[in-house]
Amino acid sequence: MILTDKRKGRVFIPNCVKDYKSHLELQERNLAQNTIKQYYRYVLTFNGWLFMNRKVRNKFESQWDEIKGDILLHADQKSLLDFFSSLFNKHMKKTTRNLYKSAIADFFRWANYEGITEFDPNWAFVYIRKSNTEKKLKSKTPLNREKVDSIRDYLAKRKAVTPLEIIIKSRDMALLEVLVNLGVRVNEVISLKVSNVYFEKGYINIYGMKTSQNKDGWRMVPTSKNTLLIIKRYIDEFVHHYSPYSGRSGGDTAGYLFPTINR
Repeated sequence: MILTDKRKGRVFIPNCVKDYKSHLELQERNLAQNTIKQYYRYVLTFNGWLFMNRKVRNKFESQWDEIKGDILLHADQKSLLDFFSSLFNKHMKKTTRNLYKSAIADFFRWANYEGITEFDPNWAFVYIRKSNTEKKLKSKTPLNREKVDSIRDYLAKRKAVTPLEIIIKSRDMALLEVLVNLGVRVNEVISLKVSNVYFEKGYINIYGMKTSQNKDGWRMVPTSKNTLLIIKRYIDEFVHHYSPYSGRSGGDTAGYLFPTINR
């Protein structure tokens, strides 16, 4: 569902989506043209669904005239779950639903970094699953915001006195944020190098599976400023203390962001 101004015969595109398209077209992201078109279209479709949804309109009734042009930036977990429920009801293929997830997650990672919204769709995606017998949303229990927050609290309070304890604590905190906020695979995190983190541009360059649309396997993932700050703090701690603790031959980390550390 893409909004169209019938009187003028033009498609209505919010400014935030226009800016996001420019972000997708950055050379550093190395995205195929087909991927750019799909991500752009799927984000526009979600925006159109939010605009036309009666529940969303009722929720923002008093503010509607002010926010309707940027309704996408006011999405929340419930509206996202309702949107994917509508995709299930249309019997949409799983591969297409996954593309919607990727596009929407990528948009909000970018929007978070730009500071124009604080909504994190990853928490909604945790609950999205299609039952074999019922076409409805069901809850998954392995991970939720409360559990991740409890892990953060544990790491923050964990005692760290020796250089080794300080390094491991900083590493674990950075590792948690990368896994939770970027939605990357474990093997992709292990292969990350310090040179893959672009602090000024707000990206992390991830090497993963090669596909027909991404033949070299690299993809640029937008990263929140808070996650980059935690990574920077970890790197500073590691550089200050690392040499006696690296588990790689000759004490050489080979530039890896999360090298093995001998306890």
